[in-house]
Amino acid sequence: MRYTLLVAIPVLCLSLKVHASAVNSLAGNGPPLTGEAAAAADYTKGVSKPDKSARIAAIKAFHDAKPVLASSWNLIYRTAVSDPDPTVKHEAFAVLAQMPAHDNGVAKMLVAAFDGLKPNDIEMRVAYGKAMNASEFKYDVASTLADEVEKMRWPVAPRGYNGRGPTDKQKEDQKKKEQELKDMLEVFNDVAKSDVTAADKETPTKVKKWWDANQLKFQKADMELREKYATADAEAAKAAHDAKK
Repeated sequence: MRYTLLVAIPVLCLSLKVHASAVNSLAGNGPPLTGEAAAAADYTKGVSKPDKSARIAAIKAFHDAKPVLASSWNLIYRTAVSDPDPTVKHEAFAVLAQMPAHDNGVAKMLVAAFDGLKPNDIEMRVAYGKAMNASEFKYDVASTLADEVEKMRWPVAPRGYNGRGPTDKQKEDQKKKEQELKDMLEVFNDVAKSDVTAADKETPTKVKKWWDANQLKFQKADMELREKYATADAEAAKAAHDAKK
């Protein structure tokens, strides 16, 4: 069983503060925006354009600006789940996965976006799964992909009727479903590095068993990573404070 905490609401509040600053500045009611706030304002304007290529360009430009604020990441998340074009959504999702998060907040956003995909759109779920591997925090991502593999089934070989063999379409459907399980297993292993490497009818059960036995290791690794970043952030804040004295 997988548990996913909601993280979008508090981050959204931060996002709205950045957005409000941008609106005030553009309206001439505040000082000109600089740095990440200016990049966020440009991004918000860019992803509002009707042209798909302009929205993708805005996503890439924001990525190049190297945003470090959670409020900025939430802007990207909103594009990843709400843009009307799947290509733009995936571009935003892939950029979100690369953000330098110091906790598992971004990983939970990725999982939420992944869970919002159509259940039967395996091609898109595989593409999103590959993008999630960029997240440094692996537990939520691996847990989600393990669930995905566990829900899939190796297809039964088609049988013909009235003395006829299976149709070409039946054969194609079988190959497609086999490949989908192979692809999802590969995506899972890119993240989890499990010892379940062959795709067959036993794969979902084997992946569940492996994940049940190993998920605590991923939880521990994420916890240690959070603690490492928390210590580094505290030291950086202290150094900045001391430098002002």
